[in-house]
Amino acid sequence: MDKRILNFSKLLVLSIIALSFFACGDNESTKLPPIDNGKDGLYILCEGVFQHNNSALDFYPTDSSIEKDIFQTVNSMGLGETANDMIKVGNELWIAVSGSATVMILNLSDGALLKMIPIVNERGVNRQPRHLIQYGNYVYLTCFDGNVIKISVKNKEISGILNTKGRNPEGIATAKGKIYVTNSGGLDFPNYDTSVSVIDPTTFSVEKLIKVKDNPQVIKAYNNKVYVVSTGDYSDSYRLTVIEDGEKKDSVDMNITDFAFYNGFLYYIYKPWGSGKATLNKLDVNNIHSAPVEFAKVPEKLVTPYRICIINDTIYVCDNKNATVSGEVFVFNNNDGFLYSFETSIGPNTIIKKK
Repeated sequence: MDKRILNFSKLLVLSIIALSFFACGDNESTKLPPIDNGKDGLYILCEGVFQHNNSALDFYPTDSSIEKDIFQTVNSMGLGETANDMIKVGNELWIAVSGSATVMILNLSDGALLKMIPIVNERGVNRQPRHLIQYGNYVYLTCFDGNVIKISVKNKEISGILNTKGRNPEGIATAKGKIYVTNSGGLDFPNYDTSVSVIDPTTFSVEKLIKVKDNPQVIKAYNNKVYVVSTGDYSDSYRLTVIEDGEKKDSVDMNITDFAFYNGFLYYIYKPWGSGKATLNKLDVNNIHSAPVEFAKVPEKLVTPYRICIINDTIYVCDNKNATVSGEVFVFNNNDGFLYSFETSIGPNTIIKKK
């Protein structure tokens, strides 16, 4: 997320408007027939333009062209403001819609809305949901208000709220029975947080805080370790930190926007703020101090690589352009490089395979 993340405090005002919008919706209204019924393909979550209430869920079938904003088509309502993250839970899609203070739960097969869970505090103020992960029978959700929310997969109700002891929780991952949360402090610019919370899901309590470089955001698990990217002040001062068994094991200064794992390598993307060349590299996870190598030539049309996802042996890079026009997803093969690309709604950030 770029420096505009620091403006998310404005969402506290927008939350009242957003919640009013959803309150007017009729979840039981007649829905249009699912447009992708039975088809395999990719769901692409798109943030939309900040403060324009135009997030979208696209569908890219394996045998035809992109179908934009199927959430609107199927459910006769908009997805909301700033859809930030999406995970697959069984036969469902769970989507965190930050500006609209909701978690949307959809039927995986057709995108039909099953339930909306309001993510607000006792005063009705938006908690600003950020990222989701499933662990056991629960989904855990980070919120910028300082908490992690525990939601039952079975009854889809909130069963617990835990303060992370850090500011503005962002990324979330699990490894060896623990939950790790990055506390970015992004709303307190330039006084960023510098901690990762270690949470015991059994007792739902914070065991400890691990100190990392300032403004930790992206966190992902691989081979019982978690990898954290701290973005500092968004200049050339990023750091990758490796944590194992609740302890900081290693770190290296390198510029990373987002990353994913495949076959013993950390594949990462990077684009400097403003001008500068994009990076598509991979790094040996067993030696993060080794020299990274390019996993593909940067396509000429790729402007701002924002998120990376690897499904089987296919690499997907989400390009949000300038975050005001249609996005694009670039598809790569680990051996053959760039394959093709397709247009999406504005701000693609998460890709999930339907089957």
